[in-house]
Amino acid sequence: MLWGCFSAKGPGRLIRVKERMNGAMYRDILSDNLLPSARALKMKRGWVFQHDNDPKHTARATKEWLRKKHFKVLEWPSQSPDLNPIENLWRELKVFVAQRQPQNITALEEICMEECAKIPATHDCRGATRTGGREADKQEGKYLATGDSYRTISFSYRVGYITVAVIVREVAGAIWTALVEETMPVPQMEDWRAIAAEFQERWNFPNCVGAIDGKHVVIQAPANSGSLYFNYKSSHSLVLLAVVDAQYLFRVVDVGGFGRSSDSGSLRNSAFGESLRDGSLQLPPDTVIPGAERLGLLPHVFVGDEAFPLLDNLLRPFPGRQITRERRIFNYRRSRARLVVECAFGIVSSRWRMFRRAITTSPEVTELCVKAACVLHNFLRRKTMGRKSRTPVEESTDEAPPTLCD
Repeated sequence: MLWGCFSAKGPGRLIRVKERMNGAMYRDILSDNLLPSARALKMKRGWVFQHDNDPKHTARATKEWLRKKHFKVLEWPSQSPDLNPIENLWRELKVFVAQRQPQNITALEEICMEECAKIPATHDCRGATRTGGREADKQEGKYLATGDSYRTISFSYRVGYITVAVIVREVAGAIWTALVEETMPVPQMEDWRAIAAEFQERWNFPNCVGAIDGKHVVIQAPANSGSLYFNYKSSHSLVLLAVVDAQYLFRVVDVGGFGRSSDSGSLRNSAFGESLRDGSLQLPPDTVIPGAERLGLLPHVFVGDEAFPLLDNLLRPFPGRQITRERRIFNYRRSRARLVVECAFGIVSSRWRMFRRAITTSPEVTELCVKAACVLHNFLRRKTMGRKSRTPVEESTDEAPPTLCD
């Protein structure tokens, strides 16, 4: 059995324990090796001592000894091998020692001492950080992909559920910050013009710069929220308001609207809706639609359903059933172009199964997770569009399959 210690300044002493260790022996080891290691590493005052929750470590006599020696002890050390630095030290030490292939106990002890002395300063802390980062990404990905509870994920990765909660919040925010500029930049006039050309080519709807719709993301009712999040579907939700282009990419998202708000209310209260009303979206100038020159210059528009108001740059269907043939054809063409936003919601829900369950996090964390899912959708979608060879499923999403509509 080995006992060792290390810090950000490098490894401390490593000794072999030949007998079965008890509490008294553990305290003797600390007395003979921990303080000399701290002095050898020139540790300044204020360093914090961490050990795990082994009964010898948490015994009353050990705690009293540490208190008398004026040690500052980390109260809640991580139990996960991926987040506990000492576990990374042992893992790497085992790899190095195994490569040397010791033939007996004496050789094993000598090799352990040699390999421990070779470990550079801060190497162990950086290794723990890298491993923890990878595991954090996995946990965030599993939460988005499955919607499992924090408790279930904590069992899968052997970490506390509070740790999972912190990881989900921080990684979701980091994903949004890292990818939003790359995958969802603020559209400029040339971007709107390119989107309009794609809608004309793919969906045969001219002067369209995006399809707009709202999606209710079902959540568990927050405490003391009353009917604030209660929607017309008899569930509690946050509203995801999105503008989607002809390639099923999210161009604008607004998350956080209360479930009781209608789509028009969410639009009215959003920054996008304000920009749409005051004309600050930098839309292309009015143009003549081919084949409809007699109508003159027509504006570029977003297409929505009957839940949205009729604005200069926002089209909705003609109401009622007893309508003329021309209006019926218009409604059909508008509905076909608007289908891309429904398909985008469907693709996101199929890929990130978090949307298939009632999300139990706070509204703030839910908002971060939804935004992270949107930019990840754009990231993966752009990667798929850039590949020459794609799977049949990926190719099928180019044709707006009804099964993907949400």
